[in-house]
Amino acid sequence: MAKSRRRISDAVTQAVFLPTAVAYFCLVIGYLLTGLALYSGFIVVAYLVGWFKRVREWPLISKITLACGPPLLWLGYLFSRGNITDPTFAPGFMYLVLSLVGGFALRRLD
Repeated sequence: MAKSRRRISDAVTQAVFLPTAVAYFCLVIGYLLTGLALYSGFIVVAYLVGWFKRVREWPLISKITLACGPPLLWLGYLFSRGNITDPTFAPGFMYLVLSLVGGFALRRLD
């Protein structure tokens, strides 16, 4: 593999999974358009670059992480309508852990 080529695990973790968590936190603190634009932008770019071409070959945990993105953002939107408390951030931190595990699992495709 050429050095200039990005590994799929690093690319998906940095450009799909982690921006989803950041978008969640943006939604929770009330930046709805910013969070949705961030998530949508990164998903569209990842699709156009071709990182989802081999999604059928992804490990199950990576697929679960990808599928958890939209429900997480919906939850962030629901939390944005109330008071911000410590438990409000828990789903975002759990998703961060899940995204790291999903990213490591993708290394078998590199």
